[in-house]
Amino acid sequence: VPLLPNTRKYRDLGCVPGGTKNNFISYGHKIGPMNEEQAHILCDAQTSGGLLAIVRKDAVPEFLEVTKLAGLALSPIGYTKARCDRLIDVQ
Repeated sequence: VPLLPNTRKYRDLGCVPGGTKNNFISYGHKIGPMNEEQAHILCDAQTSGGLLAIVRKDAVPEFLEVTKLAGLALSPIGYTKARCDRLIDVQ
């Protein structure tokens, strides 16, 4: 997951929104094992919602080109797989 500059610096200083921990309490049981830093970043209340687009693998190049033309700099961060015990697996 691409991070904004200084994300880790401020997280290490304790700048973690209260909603971040609530987010993890709410859906953390659906996510595979991760360390505390990963949980703070992936469950950040400031960025929850509306940031994930799922695109067919064969359509990724075209999707990225269209978004680039719209002035967006996006990067793939994962892939989908068959359903298992955890909905999200952090690697």
